[in-house]
Formats: sequence, structure tokens, C-alpha cells
Amino acid sequence: MAFLLGVRTRKRLFVKYDPCGIVTPFVTVHRIPVALLCETTMLRKYFTLVLAVGLSLSTHAEQLSGYVVGITDGDTLTLLVDQQLHKIRVAGIDAPERHQPFGERSKQSLAKLAFNKNAIVDCAKKDRYKRDLCKVMVDGQDVGLKQIADGMAWWYRKYAHEQSRTDSVAYEQAEGMARRLQVGLWVDAKPAPPWDWRRTVRSRLDF
Repeated sequence: MAFLLGVRTRKRLFVKYDPCGIVTPFVTVHRIPVALLCETTMLRKYFTLVLAVGLSLSTHAEQLSGYVVGITDGDTLTLLVDQQLHKIRVAGIDAPERHQPFGERSKQSLAKLAFNKNAIVDCAKKDRYKRDLCKVMVDGQDVGLKQIADGMAWWYRKYAHEQSRTDSVAYEQAEGMARRLQVGLWVDAKPAPPWDWRRTVRSRLDF
């Protein structure tokens, strides 16, 4: 809420709009109006906050380089980095679960792309299972994008906002092409997305 400031002179009271919304005497400090100092301080605090948020986000980003020593399923692998194992969830995709149609084939496809190979991963965060959520590159190839293009995974549209614009467009187009060509899991007329399949399994267990 903005306030009006009274500026008293010897004979008159002038009214001035305070852009900072803080009631302060309209005086000067080293000939600089207090209102201007207030506005400058607010701007400084704003940019400090923006910088802090940016640094906070950047601290979650991490690039790792290692050797793929395990494949869990079509979107999860194990990376050995400096004698430490990292469970990596490939970002931007969701592969069929192991007991779903194409679940085993999706796993084999990821193994063919990455197992026993060097990989570079860019990890933005950890998921709820404490796995590193990463874009995975092997031999200069985006593994997640390749899985989608081969019809071995869905583009995880729900988390498109966590991808770069370039990646989200490429993943969406790759899925559209795989669907039209009926590649991989798209040979089925209506393949069940893994997120729906998991929901169905959970509801049955709760029942």
C-alpha cells in the first residue's frame, strides 16, 4: 500500500507520494531524498533475492562423468563415478514397468545404448526415491531421446517444465514420430502409460 508523505516547510505542508510504501520523514541524507534511498534499497533487496534463488537452483545442478555398470529398467541405470555408485533416473522419459508389455525390451534397449559405456549426466535434482534425475549422454547421444524415438519410452510430459525448451520440443516430436510409425510399444493400439499402470496397481493393492 502506498502512503502520502507530508513535507513541512516554514509556511506550507507539501504532500509527496512515497513509492516505497513506507512512512518516513521526507528528509535528505547527503542531499539524497530518503524516498529515493528507500526505493534503491528495495531494488537491491529484490536483485539479491533473485541472485540467491538463482544460486540455490544452480547448486542442485551437477554434472557427473562415469561408467554405466547396471541397468534397472528402461529409464534407470547405475553409474560408477570415482568408486561411488549413483542411481540415475533418466530425465524426461517414463519407460514401461518391468511387468508391462515392452518392459523387458525397454530395459534391453537402454542396456544396448549405455551398459558398459562411459556416460556424462547432467543432474538437476533427486526424485522422491533419492535417485539423481539426469539427462544422460553416451557417445554424444541423448539416451532419453533415443529411447523415445525407438518407441521404448514415453515422453514424460508432466515434467516438461523441468526440461529446456529445446529438449522438450525434441522429445515431443520424437514421441509423435514413433507413434505415427508404430515403432516399439506403439504397435499396440492403446499402450498403457506407466504412470496409469502404476496407479492401477496401487489401487488394486489398496483394495
